[in-house]
Amino acid sequence: LAMFISPWVTAFVILASSLGYFMAGYPIVVVFRAFSHIVFGLLGAFYLKKFPQTIENHKSSLIFNFVLGVIHAVAEVIACVIFYSVTGEDFQKLFYVLFVLVGFGTIVHSMIDYVIALTIFKSIRKIR
Repeated sequence: LAMFISPWVTAFVILASSLGYFMAGYPIVVVFRAFSHIVFGLLGAFYLKKFPQTIENHKSSLIFNFVLGVIHAVAEVIACVIFYSVTGEDFQKLFYVLFVLVGFGTIVHSMIDYVIALTIFKSIRKIR
């Protein structure tokens, strides 16, 4: 949702939520994954700042949503790979977890989150 407002709001929300996960004692891999949102969040926010009409056209919004989902997934997989590379875990055992659950799962949840956030944003914008 912050991405639709501004890049500054996006950065603040991502940093604050990552710090919140850390302070709450979540596993560090969860904190890394939360912080990885900085990549797709800022890319998306800056893109929308330059091309705000993207969210008005269904086709361009869908393409934007999918591209963001892929970037989101790649960032989270990289965060997990970095974490697990220093833990000595066997990557062959983690392949399914990293690329199917984290990778594909992140694309799906990212696209669903986008639709929910866009719906909320457009509803709030109508009220103002």
